[in-house]
Amino acid sequence: MTVPAGYDANRPDCSTSSARSGERRPRKPRPAMSESRVPLRSTSRRPRRADVILATYSLHPYRRPAAITHNISQIDMNASWLSTRQAADRLGVSEASVRRWSDRGVIPVQRVGKRRERRFRAEHLDRAPRGVRAGSVPTRVQKSQVILGGEAFDVPIHVAAFYDSDAGRVRLTAPFLADGIRAGQPCFLLAQGEELDSYMVALDQTPGIDVDSALASGVLVVAGAPGHTAAAALDYWEKTLWSAMDRHVPLVRAVGEMVSERENFESEPEMFAYEVAFNMTARRFPCAVICQYDVRKFSGPAILSAFRAHPDMLGVSLNLLLK
Repeated sequence: MTVPAGYDANRPDCSTSSARSGERRPRKPRPAMSESRVPLRSTSRRPRRADVILATYSLHPYRRPAAITHNISQIDMNASWLSTRQAADRLGVSEASVRRWSDRGVIPVQRVGKRRERRFRAEHLDRAPRGVRAGSVPTRVQKSQVILGGEAFDVPIHVAAFYDSDAGRVRLTAPFLADGIRAGQPCFLLAQGEELDSYMVALDQTPGIDVDSALASGVLVVAGAPGHTAAAALDYWEKTLWSAMDRHVPLVRAVGEMVSERENFESEPEMFAYEVAFNMTARRFPCAVICQYDVRKFSGPAILSAFRAHPDMLGVSLNLLLK
């Protein structure tokens, strides 16, 4: 007698008849699905994340998931912010116009979340330029301008200037800061040591400028650097520029002596990473920023990195920025 394939004498439920016929062992019936395991949606569609969170919370009412707490705090934090659609409705224009104007710095905007979605404040929209208000959608919005070396440039602008002498250090930037102090515009000077001394002397010698009064009133702010890392520096400017917007400031001016800033950053590459990333921040606010590079104290590759980090220089004469 030939033993069929699959026959095991040690298994009581195995027989030659079932092996010959190829029948499978009957499966045990599954228990009825409890109410807590009922799918939230039909099997043809994947349940939404919000439904899963709510179902989890309903099954465990005494252990609130962290995700729900996080979502609630986010809603509270964003309660005073408007989406792109809400901003467009408030201004009476299209969403495309709102996105374009925010990218150009005409309307202050905050980016949130992993998708970098735009958020706006109602008070900033209400103070938007006349051409942005409800009515006809302008093809070109009139921007604020700033004077650099006798030439007018649209704001926002973030450029680098290069000098090879102590006199060249303040030739462009001292008048730039003096104009802002006279107009009552916030001016930030990031310098220390001999670089800072040069500015104090130059501003003291400028007619109509009281440096002590400007420092006491907060119109002129002096610091060594905005932070030790790129993230800290960007966070500093984010808070500073939003604070200026809340105070209805039309223009913020800043001069950064990069020799001083380099001493405060963790490394030179970290400083240039901040320079590159700051372009995205500067475009969202009405600011004019000049980064000063003393070519006597920077290497050739560093100067090349400075050029690459300031794309706004393409619209400015090099004769103005090379001192």
